[in-house]
Amino acid sequence: MLATGGFEKKLRIFDLAERRHQQNSSPDTPVDTVVLDAATAFEIGAGVHKDSIKFIVWTNVPTTLVTASGNMLRWFDIPTVSCFRQEVLDGEIKSCEVVALAPGHSDPKDIGGGKPVLAVAAGKSVYFWDGDQFDNKFKSFQLSHGVASVGLDLKGRKFAVGEEPGTWVRVYSWDDGSEIDILKGHHGPVWSIAFSPDGKLYATASEDGTIKMWKNCEGFYGLWKGSPGSLPDRSAE
Repeated sequence: MLATGGFEKKLRIFDLAERRHQQNSSPDTPVDTVVLDAATAFEIGAGVHKDSIKFIVWTNVPTTLVTASGNMLRWFDIPTVSCFRQEVLDGEIKSCEVVALAPGHSDPKDIGGGKPVLAVAAGKSVYFWDGDQFDNKFKSFQLSHGVASVGLDLKGRKFAVGEEPGTWVRVYSWDDGSEIDILKGHHGPVWSIAFSPDGKLYATASEDGTIKMWKNCEGFYGLWKGSPGSLPDRSAE
């Protein structure tokens, strides 16, 4: 299934079961393009959204998804095409993404017990939800500045946010909310922060048109050089 939102304030679900194409065996064969007619979709929660639908995430339950619209998070059940829960946040939602480590890297000792976590930035606050339907708000932090984005280090127990207004990335401790680092280098707002599948680096994407990679582990990693145990604060673009 494919879910779409947007400025129409309509949550549409497309059933792709009949539109699957057998994968081409030759890399030189052009990829088929499929055009989806809006008339073939069905709408969920008609009239519920009062603002543009900016984010949609699927939960661990295949029949449940979450939307971010204005300052509201809403949970929808596909079989009943209805909204069964909603939550008002601190301000307009600027970031709403699922955070997870790749199989083999997650551990029950990680934040979220080794399972995916929903990270949300809104107003001057960041929120974190777990559970199969991301329906358990197990932690939140109110910061002294606006937040445009948030990324969560499940294993390292810290989170990074793009400040708003501003161009810096601020890193905070998960345990007590204290600021532990400031990353400078972007020349525009940072709208997205994502950790790698192994958690050893993360990327920040800015309105200035750049993506910066930040090392998040000790010792050598990828293009980073230095003595074992070093943790440089410089990024690689």
